[in-house]
Amino acid sequence: MPLEGDHGVFAFLKTLSLSAGPLLLNYFIKIGQGKEAFKYEKYVITVSLCLLKILESLSQRQWFFRTRLIGLKVRSMLTAAIYRKHLRLLNVAKRKYSCGEIINHVTVDAYRIGEFLIWFHQTWTTSLQLCLALIILIHPIKLATMESLVVIVLTVICKAPTTKLQHKFQSKLMAAQDGRLKACSEALMSMKVEVSGSISYVSQIAWIQTGTIRENILFTSAMDDLRYRETLHRCSLVKDLELFPCGDMTETGEKGVNLSGGQKQRIQLARVLYQNADIYLLNDPFSVVDAHTATSLFNEYVMEALSEKIVLLVTHQVDFLPAFHCCLVSVPSFNRGL
Repeated sequence: MPLEGDHGVFAFLKTLSLSAGPLLLNYFIKIGQGKEAFKYEKYVITVSLCLLKILESLSQRQWFFRTRLIGLKVRSMLTAAIYRKHLRLLNVAKRKYSCGEIINHVTVDAYRIGEFLIWFHQTWTTSLQLCLALIILIHPIKLATMESLVVIVLTVICKAPTTKLQHKFQSKLMAAQDGRLKACSEALMSMKVEVSGSISYVSQIAWIQTGTIRENILFTSAMDDLRYRETLHRCSLVKDLELFPCGDMTETGEKGVNLSGGQKQRIQLARVLYQNADIYLLNDPFSVVDAHTATSLFNEYVMEALSEKIVLLVTHQVDFLPAFHCCLVSVPSFNRGL
């Protein structure tokens, strides 16, 4: 049996179990009035009511799960069919049907078709539940049931004009949503973006690509010998390169395995400085170097090389704070309530 089959059976079981609850409660009332049919009737009714509620819950879950599983498959098939059709559209048809309309078919129309089954079962189960409720009421209140039926019929009749208005306004709402989606799609596809500046970022954990030290610093940029030597000096890399047999042509290894933590961080600082950006974001870049190197880097790198740039520095070293125009202190949350 397919997993998504028999969803109608579970909907029927859910309706029956829901309608049988008042009958068992009626037996409870009779037991409370001393009209017990046999000795252990109250225990039987209690167990039956528990089993009935379990059956109601399980049947409802299975009903919803199986119908939504079918709906998911239907939506997937419709989305794939719309996508394949869109790929085969001619240029004339693409001008007739905008991207917003196609997206609307995928996001709205396919969803509605997928939800059809659950609403279909909801329609006939509600009607069946109403009929069963009237049948249950006929025995205790007899002809007074007809009054309830008349009220229900009048309510349905009075609701008909409201339903028409709701449908009318719903159609207007969908048209407005289609227009908004079309406008948003056109804006996103036709807008022009102008980049008027650049930002460079230094992370707390250095990122090194496999290659030579020079390749990591240049990072696909053109070689400028004067700027390159100046960058090595500002990042305190000159002495380190003299210790390597191949100088800046030394292989870094995978993720910089051949370098120390401080060397990797300084290479990362050199790469960012060489890009000559407008704004520099430095996330605690001196945490992996010793105090002497950190002071040298701060003076040469931040105060000299980036003196005409906008620098946002995050650091735990409070000795550097007097050099900045503005300082923001992050206070732990547990201290804010004191």
